[in-house]
Amino acid sequence: MATAAAAATAAASDLGIAPFEGAHMVVQAERTYAAPLARVWSIAGDTDTLNRNAGMAPVELEPPSRTDGLTLRARVKMLGLWATYEARMPLVRAPYAYAFERRFEGGPMEAYRLLWQFAEEGEGTRAKVTLEARLRAVARLGMPFTRRTAERELESLLDAIDVGLGATNPGAAATTHNAASDERIQRATFVLRRHHAPARS
Repeated sequence: MATAAAAATAAASDLGIAPFEGAHMVVQAERTYAAPLARVWSIAGDTDTLNRNAGMAPVELEPPSRTDGLTLRARVKMLGLWATYEARMPLVRAPYAYAFERRFEGGPMEAYRLLWQFAEEGEGTRAKVTLEARLRAVARLGMPFTRRTAERELESLLDAIDVGLGATNPGAAATTHNAASDERIQRATFVLRRHHAPARS
């Protein structure tokens, strides 16, 4: 996690925001798309459509949805559970990055920051999404499951860009995770898969 956390801190510094303090988990996922930066940005920046393409439950604003013009209250499904949160308006550096933080009143997370970064790579675009999270005890106890659930949700967001680009097979391109080189996480994920193997038809 140290390498991913250091990369996230450097990215936050580039955006002019403070490091995310006290993270129990840092998960990153990257994918390259055969599309120009402006096109990928236009899809990834439309968060309502992105979430819908990812199969995620829509954010539900709570009245009053805005408390001071910069903060909103809403409900969202994260790691499989609904929770109410407060969020500051996102920080955007178009078309290269945006980030937002949410602080939860309940659920498995105390708070998280989601950071998107985009860069031209040849004729395509490299997208990286990073989740930094402070977790409540129940999520920390099940850390291998919590991490894998978070990885799947980041993969779903990357797949949603594929959908926006009109891909016939979203997720076909390779996805790189920070956990790929973490042997402890690999072992834990193997145990989870062994005990929760898909049913054979």
